[in-house]
Amino acid sequence: MGLTPATQNQVPEHSILDYFNKQTYLGNAFSFPIGPETINSTNETPIALILNPALAAGVAFPNQKALFQNLRTTASDIASGDGTTFFRYYLNPTIATQGTKTTPINCRPASATTSIASCYVNGQFTVSSNGTLARVITAGYSSINDSNLLFILDPGQSLLVTAQPVTSGATIINANSWYEL
Repeated sequence: MGLTPATQNQVPEHSILDYFNKQTYLGNAFSFPIGPETINSTNETPIALILNPALAAGVAFPNQKALFQNLRTTASDIASGDGTTFFRYYLNPTIATQGTKTTPINCRPASATTSIASCYVNGQFTVSSNGTLARVITAGYSSINDSNLLFILDPGQSLLVTAQPVTSGATIINANSWYEL
């Protein structure tokens, strides 16, 4: 049994693969930057939560959108010690509380399209279970690391990002971007 695309734009012939930034041109690309933020411990710390809200009952194709989360950029810096930070990406965490949303940025600022995603930064949500670990990325001292592994967050699914510096006091940056189709 195959998966049914949620919108016509998710059919392979209308590929979401976007090497030439077609989706950005169409106003369907969004960014959610985090930081710079200093983490004053060596514990794994939740830094970002991206939710694709569940649909209301009866909402069906083609009125569903998925978040095609395809780029994560991480950076870590500290004046002394080991500047390595581990960034972990978890699918479908259990969220205990949600606070104030942060609005994602449309990568085409003149576009009137707003994101359907609900995004939260550290301190605006609490996690009771991290979910399924899907990816670990490291960023070393004064370095930037990009990942282009594609996560598809269908309605009702979410992504948790955590950071765990090797040395307390590391300053981290994390940027997430996705297409909504």
